[in-house]
Amino acid sequence: MKKNKSFLTPEEKKSVENEIMNAELKTSGEIRVHILNKNKTDNIMDEAGKWFKKLKMHKTRDRNGVLLIIAPHAKKFAIFGDIAINEKIHDNFWNEVRDKIQEYFVYGRYSEGIKFAVKTTGSVLEKFFPIKPDDVNELPNEITESD
Repeated sequence: MKKNKSFLTPEEKKSVENEIMNAELKTSGEIRVHILNKNKTDNIMDEAGKWFKKLKMHKTRDRNGVLLIIAPHAKKFAIFGDIAINEKIHDNFWNEVRDKIQEYFVYGRYSEGIKFAVKTTGSVLEKFFPIKPDDVNELPNEITESD
């Protein structure tokens, strides 16, 4: 992990946010990335559920939001999908994406791993929830951070 306080550089953040924007151009789904700067996180999925609600991701029209939450100091991350997308994908899908992200993270290629996750998530959202004529970007594409 980088030695400075920020997990991603400003350039990497912008690149990830652009990837989110591009992915969402093809789907009604919403993708968010949240960086949790805690030193310790006992259950990353509990944190993901909490932040999913705090970021109002459960309030999307089609209930097809996906949150990638990363706790770099705790060396944990998770993918949390809403009800509608979880009903469509096969049971092991998020685990497969998680395992691939892990491959990037092991080598310190954090932004590449996140962009892989966003692109893969965007593709599956596009398959099951293609863009609609009346679609609006319901949630911001910016990476959020918290302690």
